[in-house]
Amino acid sequence: MDSAKQDSQTPSFTFPDDGGRPYVEEYGYNPKFRPNDDVYVQDPVTKEWKGPFTVSSLEGGRYKLQDSRGREVNNGQLFEEACLKLYNLFE
Repeated sequence: MDSAKQDSQTPSFTFPDDGGRPYVEEYGYNPKFRPNDDVYVQDPVTKEWKGPFTVSSLEGGRYKLQDSRGREVNNGQLFEEACLKLYNLFE
């Protein structure tokens, strides 16, 4: 196998400048959050951050969340990535 072909099959790791998680570019869409991540949700009206909640699943680029008791947030509503921010224990 020639080296050019071998390089195209080797995963390319990317380390984001914003301090986010490293990821493999080869796979296209890279979700910002993963199941079990704790996040805040921004209320679209008041712009207040609510939570933290836990990401329970990722569905088509949107996130399903649960509260600390394991209940779905807003009856299983899917949240856009732009409305979420990672919970930081030290803030």
